[in-house]
Amino acid sequence: MYLFYIFFFYKIETHGKSISQSIDEYETQLENNNLTGARKIIVDLYKKQKDNNLVVKKYTDFLIKIGEFKKALTLKNLDQKQKGIIQDLDDKYENVARNFTELFTKCPLALNVRIHKIKLLIKENNLEVCDKYISQTEALYQSNDKVKNLRAIYFAYKMNHHKTIPLLFEINSNFAKTYKNLSNTYDDLTKQEDFNYHECKKMVDSITMFHRRAGEPSLFKVLLIQSLIFFSQKALEENESVSYYTKMLIDLDETDLALYLHIKSLTAEDQIEEAEKFVKKIKNDDYKRVSMKRIVDIKEKKKSDDEKKKQSQQQYQQQNYKQNNQWNQQYQKQQDYGSNYNRQTQNQDPSGYYKIIGVKPNAKPGDIKKKFYRRVLEVDPDKSKIPLTEEQRKERNAELEKLNAARDVLLSPEKRKLYDQGILDKQRSGQNANMNEQMMQQMLESFFGGGGGQQFFFSSSGGRGNGYQRQQRTFFF
Repeated sequence: MYLFYIFFFYKIETHGKSISQSIDEYETQLENNNLTGARKIIVDLYKKQKDNNLVVKKYTDFLIKIGEFKKALTLKNLDQKQKGIIQDLDDKYENVARNFTELFTKCPLALNVRIHKIKLLIKENNLEVCDKYISQTEALYQSNDKVKNLRAIYFAYKMNHHKTIPLLFEINSNFAKTYKNLSNTYDDLTKQEDFNYHECKKMVDSITMFHRRAGEPSLFKVLLIQSLIFFSQKALEENESVSYYTKMLIDLDETDLALYLHIKSLTAEDQIEEAEKFVKKIKNDDYKRVSMKRIVDIKEKKKSDDEKKKQSQQQYQQQNYKQNNQWNQQYQKQQDYGSNYNRQTQNQDPSGYYKIIGVKPNAKPGDIKKKFYRRVLEVDPDKSKIPLTEEQRKERNAELEKLNAARDVLLSPEKRKLYDQGILDKQRSGQNANMNEQMMQQMLESFFGGGGGQQFFFSSSGGRGNGYQRQQRTFFF
């Protein structure tokens, strides 16, 4: 009986403590998140009791929990099954994100597993649980830069710049200076009384760029969200187009406020159908009511504007129809006048202008010009190669004057049209001048809308004009 008692209650001492006491103390340290203390106890115990199966098992479990699989594989007394399990975990540890569920169950104290868990909590915006989990990890892995970086991101999500910035500089983060400058810019712009659209847009674009570079969870995400909210609200007050930025806000954080701002920006840009899609997503009754009212008001206004526009178009069409009738009547009078006059004139070249220049009545302006200059060279007394008598020079000058008169009419579209219709009197100078000018005024007024429009004047002018004019009549419009 005494030997039985000794067998069960004999204590193997380790620095004055039994194995059970050391294991209890080790587990207490783990529960208190004192990874350093727990490691020291279990390592010391293993060194002294390598042949004790309980100690080996506890030490192996500890190494698996903290993710030190390769060290666990070096332990003695491991059978092939245990080694296979540990090797499998070591392989899966290479990709924590893919194998997170299993690793989190079997290796809850492993640094990379805890880091991934913290990132998930931050992305879920579960900041209360995240804070506790980071605190536990900080206790397990003291002075670890990866953990400090996550703490900095946590503070950034809380918009606590005063705590975020020192931590970033402490771990020599590449984003420390950038985050400090951008957060200071945000603070300055949001405190200004007057909204500066271009400076705020520049700030938002800069934060967006660094947010995309930072990875997930992004140090700049909440700063970007707050900047987008501020920028969108102020820009909409000044009727600026910001639907691109409000859509970005929804993609980052689909809150009722983000949806409301996006609907407001879409309706301001007359994208009513698109705005209606987002109204359905709003949960807040106030935001939903205001958004729906805004859409209804815009639709009613648009309907009213369309009716006014339709009425205006109808009035315009009526006026246009009336005016066209007046023009048609006037045009018919002109045609009737021309027809009557044409019936009185059988000659298609009443003044002989086409014949003088030497072209047909259907000649193009370019052909008329070419033929005119050739004829000028033929009749111009100054260009004659043989001496001319005074009488011959007078004849040549008279013919040159006729050429200029013909050119003056045939190279003017308006005059040529009247001439071809037989309306221009063939007596262009001299006889019955007053009667001809009076008739011409009446004819032009008839054809081009006289009585309150243009006025037409005729005068005689001398001079050589272009080197070839000889007292021709000049036709002013």
